[in-house]
Amino acid sequence: PRPLRWLWRRAAALPKEAPPRDADADAALALALGGFDDPRLPLVLDLGCGFGTSLLSLSRPAGPVGAGLVPPRCNLLGCDSSALKTAFATGTASRWGTAATARFASASAERCLAAAASSSTSRLAGVLVQFPTPYRAPGGGNAQLPTREEGYMLWRVETTPAIHSTSPRRGLEHAQRKAVRRGLYSPGPEALADTTLMLSMYARSLSRASARSARSPPLLALAARTARRSVPAVAAQRRLLCDASGGPSSGVVTALDILRSVSGARYTMDDPLRASIGEGEPISAAIHRMVDEKIGSFVVRDAHDRVAGFLTPRDCLRCIARHGDKSRPGATPEGWNVPVSSVMTPAKDLVYLSPSDTLDEVRSLMALSGRRHIPVLAGSTLLGILNPKDIAKYIHLQRNASTSAKSDFVQTVMPRKGVPIGTKLTRGSGLAAEAALQLYSAVALLPHPAKTESGGEDAFLLGPHMIGVADGVGSWWEGGIDPAAFARGLMFASRNSCTKLKREEELDPAKVLLDAWHKMKLSRLIGSSTACLVSLDPHKTELRAANIGDSGFLLLRRQAGSSSMVEPALGTLDSAAGIGAAGRKLHIAFRSPQQLRAFNTPYQLGRAPDSGDAPDDRFETPQDASLVRVPVRPGDILVLATDGLFDNVDEEALLDTIEDLIEGSGTGASPQQLADAIAARAKELSLDKSVDSPFAILAKDNDILWGGGRPDDITVLVSHILDRADARAPPTDWAAVSGPGEPPPELLEAEALLAAERLAAEAAAKAEA
Repeated sequence: PRPLRWLWRRAAALPKEAPPRDADADAALALALGGFDDPRLPLVLDLGCGFGTSLLSLSRPAGPVGAGLVPPRCNLLGCDSSALKTAFATGTASRWGTAATARFASASAERCLAAAASSSTSRLAGVLVQFPTPYRAPGGGNAQLPTREEGYMLWRVETTPAIHSTSPRRGLEHAQRKAVRRGLYSPGPEALADTTLMLSMYARSLSRASARSARSPPLLALAARTARRSVPAVAAQRRLLCDASGGPSSGVVTALDILRSVSGARYTMDDPLRASIGEGEPISAAIHRMVDEKIGSFVVRDAHDRVAGFLTPRDCLRCIARHGDKSRPGATPEGWNVPVSSVMTPAKDLVYLSPSDTLDEVRSLMALSGRRHIPVLAGSTLLGILNPKDIAKYIHLQRNASTSAKSDFVQTVMPRKGVPIGTKLTRGSGLAAEAALQLYSAVALLPHPAKTESGGEDAFLLGPHMIGVADGVGSWWEGGIDPAAFARGLMFASRNSCTKLKREEELDPAKVLLDAWHKMKLSRLIGSSTACLVSLDPHKTELRAANIGDSGFLLLRRQAGSSSMVEPALGTLDSAAGIGAAGRKLHIAFRSPQQLRAFNTPYQLGRAPDSGDAPDDRFETPQDASLVRVPVRPGDILVLATDGLFDNVDEEALLDTIEDLIEGSGTGASPQQLADAIAARAKELSLDKSVDSPFAILAKDNDILWGGGRPDDITVLVSHILDRADARAPPTDWAAVSGPGEPPPELLEAEALLAAERLAAEAAAKAEA
């Protein structure tokens, strides 16, 4: 469970405490051992239990960690030098109803082992030895790490009783020798490398011995996950874990494996400077090097050879489109000679991979970040750059290792080479030239309980062709600035941009957001907000969206029954739904991506009091928006909301709310009924302190203590996607509205100025004609 992970990381960050007096420790241990409901059950010890993370997990009826590690029915005793931690663990066990088999005491490892050995009723079945960081990493590590070799809890002096109780003949020295042979361990205080790995190997050997002898219970060592890991240790640990689970050692592919196997990906491992370019060099030089040297991307270095940013072919194309001067054929255009530093993605905005990241994690990062070229870093050292081509090549080589190069080409490339003569393009890939779909929408807005009078800081756009939300950043109150003003102004400007762009050209959320942002810049309004705009494509059965920050939308689709099986739509989660969970009437066909600088720090459009006319890197621009196109079908339900919904209601609870309302309504729930019900459920959960919300779970994953819901403004827009022939389809000629409240006067003045300039330009054009 995630709360257990948070407790584990929290314990890892606390300083080490001195153990209690022997008399106090013995009393606490006697009380704990005498508190078991059935003291005759086998006993498992956890030496250095901290907040009791491991034992609390093992004590659960379906503990996720316990399978195969401890006897099915046993007593669990945890000891730690901190009385505060063991008291917390005792209270948690009591609340969880597991205190009958999980007890905790403040005592040293030696006293705990002695008490267990002298117990007349309990048989020692195993010892868990766990500590936050199994080795010291250069420049990092954990506050509890000792400065001397003898200070390690797994030092032979302290663990001798446990080792001899589990295996008299095969001790820690055997594990050390085995670790040395595998390159995981070197004797000496400065190189006491991965003790947990060493004990993992020892535990496996003991487990095998235990199968042959009932007198040899296993010594268990649970590997730490939050410490920085050296590349060899991680690779070895993955092999060990895979070996222990019975799977092949090649079952886990890491980013380092791909770098080592694919020549195009590993060039920086041999020659880091080859894949780099100076930040002051012109963009034309970068383009020529990409072509001449067949390099797909560059790491940009500063004058001190530090990583300043990253440059991809897409960055170069964007520069050419924006700055290119084509007036002088045959010459290098002046606009292309801008420095690389003005085009690159700066280092602060980069995403990167670690050598130990698995292939699934690599692909997930590429999908969620939208980046195709990603550097692989080991600490502060660049190992290489990965892209989708490298991944595809690695997978092909692994699956076809025994085939020849000629056979590969003949069987794979030749049958697919050359486009057939007469191939034609069809508009929309067979979709109707004019999509006969429309939105039937409604909105519900519930402000924060403390902001009822002001109406909250959220804003919305509700129109026949486009809907949107904006979430004002509340911290502006600290500077005496109304956080709602920017969000309301942005949605009002988007409403007017909708009217103008619908009249002049196709309605595109990205264009609407850009036009509204320019108006906000002209108004010089102070503040910031997230924004998400969604519309239907006028020619295809698709939704288009532009999102900045942590607002977003879910697309819900009815389950396909056995008698009405529908082909899963490309670009959706239809296939992953399977098609859907058993008993569900709806499944989530698509969820929009979110954008965060850090936890609870979303991307945002805005302006500060000291912002000038130059770009302000404290805020994003519409060019940073996540742009989405997703296929839709008649009958789909679109739920667009600010983070007040997503921080408090998980997807299962949202589906329950909608399905209950649909089932309870004989004629089908209207968008307004759905929006009201969803918003009410979100508010209810936001005020519930007894159940961790999605926000609380994520906060604990980021080492932030938060429990229950998160009170916030809640804005929900629900749209039915209908066929225009549907009797429920509303007219499409009504004017879009934004709210709540009136737009800020600064924006109205900017709009009036733009209107006057436009009229003057039209008059001048008529006069010239």
